Amino acid sequence: MTGDEATIAGGEQTGPEPVLAPRRLGRYVLLEELGRGGMGAVFGAYDPELDRKIAVKVLAGDGGDPTRQARLLREAQALARLAHPNVVAVHDVGLIDGQVYVAMEYVQGESLRAWLGRGRSLRELLDMFIQAGRGLAAAHAVGLIHRDFKPDNVVVGRDGRARVLDFGLAALAGTAADAGAPARPDAAVRGSGSEAVTMLAARGPVGGAATWGDAATLLASRGAESEAATVPASRGSGSDAALMLAARGSSGGDAATVMASRESVNAAATMLASRGAESDAATMPASRGSVGDAATVLAARGGSVGDAATAMASRGSVGDAATVLAARGGSVGDAATVMASRGSVGDAATMLASRGPGSDAATMLAGRGTVGDATVGPPAGPASGAVVTRGPGPVGDVTTARSHVPKASLLASRLTAAGALMGTLAYMSPEQYAGAELDAATDQFSFCVALYEAVCGQRPFAGESPAEYALAVTAGAVRPPPRGAEVPRWLLRALQRGLAVDRRARFPDMPALLAELTRDRGRVRRGLGSAGAAVVVAAGVFAATRVTPPAAEAPCSGAAAEVAAVWDDDRRAAVERAFAATGLAYAAETLARVGPRLDALAGRWAAVHTATCQAHQRGELSDALFDRQMMCLKGQLRGVAARVEVLARADAAAVERAAVLVDGLPPAEDCADPAKLLPERLVPADARVAAEVAAVRERLVAAEAEHAAGHYDVALAAADGAAIAARALAQPAVVAEAEMVAAYACHGLAEFRQARERALQALWAALEVDHVESAATAALLLLALAADELADARDGALWRGQARALVRRLGGEDTRDGVALRTGMAQLALLEEDRDEALRLSDEAVALAERIVAPDDLLIPEVLGAAGRIRRNYELFAEAHRDYARAREIFRARLGDNHPMLAHASHNLGAVLEDLGRIDESEAAYLEAIRLIEGSIGPDAAAAGFVYNNLSDIYVDKRDLARAEASARKAVEIFEREFGPDHPRTALGLNNLASVLGKARREAEALPLFERSVAIYEKTLGPDRYDVAFPVHGLGTAVLAAGDLPRAEALFRRALALTTAGVGADHVENATEHLWLGRTLLLQRRAREAAPSLERALALWTANDRPSRAGEARFLLAQALWQLGGRDDRARALREAAQAAATIDDGDPQVRVRRAEVTAWLAAHKLP
Repeated sequence: MTGDEATIAGGEQTGPEPVLAPRRLGRYVLLEELGRGGMGAVFGAYDPELDRKIAVKVLAGDGGDPTRQARLLREAQALARLAHPNVVAVHDVGLIDGQVYVAMEYVQGESLRAWLGRGRSLRELLDMFIQAGRGLAAAHAVGLIHRDFKPDNVVVGRDGRARVLDFGLAALAGTAADAGAPARPDAAVRGSGSEAVTMLAARGPVGGAATWGDAATLLASRGAESEAATVPASRGSGSDAALMLAARGSSGGDAATVMASRESVNAAATMLASRGAESDAATMPASRGSVGDAATVLAARGGSVGDAATAMASRGSVGDAATVLAARGGSVGDAATVMASRGSVGDAATMLASRGPGSDAATMLAGRGTVGDATVGPPAGPASGAVVTRGPGPVGDVTTARSHVPKASLLASRLTAAGALMGTLAYMSPEQYAGAELDAATDQFSFCVALYEAVCGQRPFAGESPAEYALAVTAGAVRPPPRGAEVPRWLLRALQRGLAVDRRARFPDMPALLAELTRDRGRVRRGLGSAGAAVVVAAGVFAATRVTPPAAEAPCSGAAAEVAAVWDDDRRAAVERAFAATGLAYAAETLARVGPRLDALAGRWAAVHTATCQAHQRGELSDALFDRQMMCLKGQLRGVAARVEVLARADAAAVERAAVLVDGLPPAEDCADPAKLLPERLVPADARVAAEVAAVRERLVAAEAEHAAGHYDVALAAADGAAIAARALAQPAVVAEAEMVAAYACHGLAEFRQARERALQALWAALEVDHVESAATAALLLLALAADELADARDGALWRGQARALVRRLGGEDTRDGVALRTGMAQLALLEEDRDEALRLSDEAVALAERIVAPDDLLIPEVLGAAGRIRRNYELFAEAHRDYARAREIFRARLGDNHPMLAHASHNLGAVLEDLGRIDESEAAYLEAIRLIEGSIGPDAAAAGFVYNNLSDIYVDKRDLARAEASARKAVEIFEREFGPDHPRTALGLNNLASVLGKARREAEALPLFERSVAIYEKTLGPDRYDVAFPVHGLGTAVLAAGDLPRAEALFRRALALTTAGVGADHVENATEHLWLGRTLLLQRRAREAAPSLERALALWTANDRPSRAGEARFLLAQALWQLGGRDDRARALREAAQAAATIDDGDPQVRVRRAEVTAWLAAHKLP
């Protein structure tokens, strides 16, 4: 934290007590003073135990008051429990010699306001505010609220990371009067306006005033004459106060009240008479005795109703005061002043909002919230911040209503004095104005004010005075963006919701708002396949300057402390709370399995760290190698911290993927292998650039953790920002790393073309500087995309060679990268119809995975699943069943009986059991998958739709068409709700439902469903896509059943053309289309055309060992041959029919012909 940041972080005046600056404070060595304010002083300091530079804030307080000290400690300790990358970290709190101190993270950077002032794109703005919003969300999760969020309380470090400052510290500014109250993050601080002015006078110079008279003059210059007068009056000079008020044209009532309070009633009355203010004279008897008399005098003489109410309230009759005001139409401002002075801030604010500001409205607001300030100029835009400077630091440009007022806008004033509301006026929420209790929604409102200001160039509310501004806020009068401001509608809607007057109308919490701010990234979530290992990014050196410790410490003793800062009992408890809050049935069991793995990982890290340090101490490692290994270890620890942070605010996606989060962390032992370290050439020689590069890589570590948790949209936004920063630094290696994180995020969002583009960008950047690791990772993902989702064999062949060469250069063929390489090449061989190669490579991938990772590592079931899919494609159902069954058992052993990942394994197992004809077992597996999905994710999860879709086939096989239809309709319902009516997955469900209806001989109902399915596929995938063949085929069967033979023929010919183009002429997939085309031609008595198609179907099924399907083709071929009429043709027809009768399996649901039908045909057809 620099001196400027200390001002931003503190922002208070110097208090009445000096803050001592000893050379040492406990274990900390204070180096230099960075800033000073009413909260205390901030020092740069050195922590010899952890060998790092920190910032230490020594809080000013009532040194002798143990109750006060206890409260300050409670507040600071609450902050110390808040560990988040987007919050300035509090390392330690304590009490030494009566002074509370807070040891904090040392950050080099600038305020968010200063960062905004240099012009930013919308993407950059959102990225930075989303970071700050995550800091707020993390605080809310542990029961803390900020109360004073604004751009001045966010620091943007040189690492490009936003950190929120002063969490909860505003609450520490209260006086001893409330010291005994328990610290509550949602409690509003209340008190009288007069107390605020008294405290102001007691604390000394304000806003640059050097004397009490100057302070009063300053208050008066801001339109708060009555409160200004209190200042000299409270110091003993009632006459001076009255003269000042008179000189400024104030009411005699105000001046006389001051004189009467300090000198004599008679003098006050004389002055009033001399000025012709008879009505105000009535205040005097009220203040000295009879409230009733005061009211009578006022009533008789038409005096000031406001003064009457003041008189009555001063004697304790607030209700009567309000009655008088209501009856006589008095000043709303006076009413609010009265009510506020008696403690009813909420009522005062309500009255102001409902009736409009009166003469004293600004005084009331200032007295209740701004310590006497009553004038404000136009709100500053993002380029000219309204910064209160009560200590060293820059003054933002603020235009005020009066030229002689100092450049310290009222709207930027901190409201932390005793008896004042907490917050800064420009960013305060309606509930803060009303003095109501505060909660997380209060911070959300302030956040939206700041973001609106940043994107629109103006604040959302207008007001030339505090009263006008408060009325705009409490009325919800959000003004439109200025002309020319290009603000997306979705963003404006989100901000308007966050600025709602009724906090219940805002977003449920900060995470919900942040999710909306990333809404344009897409919402489809999909698990990352086996394309390759996660990007391993090494973090660099700290930006802060190293400080030589004053005394030698025990060498190599800091590893345990560094681990404890990341994973300790407090963080474990935070993770437990987050998991419990999800309400997921499997959350506790998942945590019980993940926690010990984090323990083991942390222990191994500490051991490797200590061993590396000791080896260096013994001279076994050069300085250069030692620095690279320690850089690697620091980067790994940041990776652990990022994942722990994700788990500590876990949602359902993070809980589901918690095991993946932990398994994705590289072993600490990698840092001891020089071959696995980031090459020295990729670390910039320039120290400043190296620090900035390290900061970007740290952001990527956090982004990769979000990806591993299934937060793909968040990961993409962070990776985009990192890529921009890396390009600005002209660092291709870091660009490559950022683009790879973005590519994986796009893959998770099912944006496969975009994933390919980002992976290409990563590859080119990596090759530019020979960053082999990133290049290999990119090539592996490109191979996987081509072989699987994009089904591009030619593209896959290109990346196969690239990926193989790069993995070999890394020496990584026997690593996770080697597993990914073999898996991708196996999938490509399947696409290329190279059966032997596909099976060989999938076997190698499984064997390698089992050799290099632990038996329960989730890599093994992932690779087994890929191998099973290949075997099933080649109808090696028994072997596929073996792979799927093993995968399910590993998932069960690792994750428990109720984890949703087990559902995927059960679904796969159900499919292969169906292939094996083990229908009852298949049904049981599918039902288990549905139970797991509905129990863990919900009854309408998209994953359940796929299972219901397959389950309908089981019921067709069991001849239970009613249940088949119900399951198919359930699948369609889920797909339409989750993906929309025009999505290919909806078309898949419609096609299946239509097929069920067709089997029930309800072709009239099936036909429009097939038509709709084809239309969706053609619209979304294009008319020539292989996938379109399936609904076209289904439509052909329905049209055929309806008797439209020519159209059916055209549809089957089209389906055949699509499958031939998609998988090749010799693929068994074509046999079905040949069969149906032959059947249609046969029905048209075109036997000579039908016979070749049926011959082809027979040949394909025979070659692929499908005797029952071949039997159906033989029987249709027999009928075509008989129609030809030649004796030889008919002789062969009888032979083919006899063989068909021997091979058709009546239990095969895919065969429409039964043995009895063939036998009957043979009996009816004899040669003469």
